[in-house]
Amino acid sequence: MASGSGEAGGFTCCVPGCYNNSKKHKGKFSFYNFPGDQNLRRQWLHNISRKDFRPTTGHRVCSAHFEGGSKTYQNNVPTVFPLQKSHPKVIKTPRRLLVRHKEEEIQEETEENKPTCPEENQIDSTNHCNNEPSLEDQIIELRQQIAALESRNSTLECELRFGLEKFKSSDDDMQYYTGMENYAQFKALYDFLDGGTELLGFNNSNLQLDSLEKRGKKRTLLPIDELFLTMARLRVNIPEKVLSDWYKISVSEVSRIFITWVNFMFTRFMQLPIWASKKTVETTMPDCFKFDYPFTRVILDCTEIFIEKPSCFRAQSATYSSYKSHNTAKGLVGISPQGAVTFVSDLFGGHASDRQIVVSSGILDLLEPGDSVMADRGFEIQDLLVSKKASLNIPPFMRCKDQLDPDEEDETRQIASVRIHVERAIERIKNFNILRQIIPNTMAEDINKIWKVCAILTNFKGPLVL
Repeated sequence: MASGSGEAGGFTCCVPGCYNNSKKHKGKFSFYNFPGDQNLRRQWLHNISRKDFRPTTGHRVCSAHFEGGSKTYQNNVPTVFPLQKSHPKVIKTPRRLLVRHKEEEIQEETEENKPTCPEENQIDSTNHCNNEPSLEDQIIELRQQIAALESRNSTLECELRFGLEKFKSSDDDMQYYTGMENYAQFKALYDFLDGGTELLGFNNSNLQLDSLEKRGKKRTLLPIDELFLTMARLRVNIPEKVLSDWYKISVSEVSRIFITWVNFMFTRFMQLPIWASKKTVETTMPDCFKFDYPFTRVILDCTEIFIEKPSCFRAQSATYSSYKSHNTAKGLVGISPQGAVTFVSDLFGGHASDRQIVVSSGILDLLEPGDSVMADRGFEIQDLLVSKKASLNIPPFMRCKDQLDPDEEDETRQIASVRIHVERAIERIKNFNILRQIIPNTMAEDINKIWKVCAILTNFKGPLVL
């Protein structure tokens, strides 16, 4: 019987039949004290099944008796006892059978020499004469029943648990939790990303890490379920604690899944040439642009995201927006006349002007001679476009006049009627509610990637302007 021991000889596991020792098997197993919680302690004692056993502070249970080889806050009761089965009790043969052994052999030899009838030959030890199934057949049938029950339970668990399987059949649910129109569109996004999931260390067959150099806990969710979790976090801004409860995983694992997938999507999306060529813009240009603004290449506008006040005074000054009266991060968005997002800048401090962001974002390098840029009045960048032989189309200014001329009013309305599509595109981006919260300083390193991922995800939807 295994028992606890002193520190000099190490601790020996107190489970019957287990002889793992903390000193002899140093580093191979972990050894855990009995819990102080009485209910949990009773579960331990019931599972260990050691007769008349009262554990002391010197008794330990090794990690070999916990699912996965370690005790966690969810897996905190020993349930694995393979050593008990590997050490069966030896059943001694009764002495009286040994005495009669020779007599039985003589009797068996006599019975073998006797003539037997065909009916007796059909009777064997498996009771086939009574049409009863053999023990082996019964075992096979029971195993089949167990497999069927496990499959049914797994299906029911997937249907009841929060996740892709529960919502894939509802277009409304898919749109609410992921921002995609339906499951087919979500699957198209996953298929696009699936070609590069080897960067995440996935093995799509059994979820084990491909490289032996990468170590750590095995993934508990399928890759497509991890993508659904990430999209739900972006779209609905579900707290990580809530997701951990729904998926029955730790908060740290939810955070790891989310950041891993955001980094992965950012890497994949940045490889896409989203800047539309002049031919593509002309081919897809809506009628409302063809007649009045046929040379429009891009429509620009800036938007701001609230952020937590930084601790650094310089960062506070650089991010404070007098327009929003709050610390913000400011980004530039450019769309084609059709409404597709064709340019997304990095995020700048909310104190930066529209002109500064245009210069620093690099969009001027993408323009070609003859292009027309449509923007709001705040984008006074006409002089920057001269060297590119491009033009700027913005509403007219008052310029010390009491009111606009009738022609200027008509022009303002016309420009506003088509420029509003860039505001609709920004609204699509901010439908990912993670951008509507005040971004905490703990997410400062990832906010730029989240911003760009959300912006490009809107291109998976249909066009804004038909």
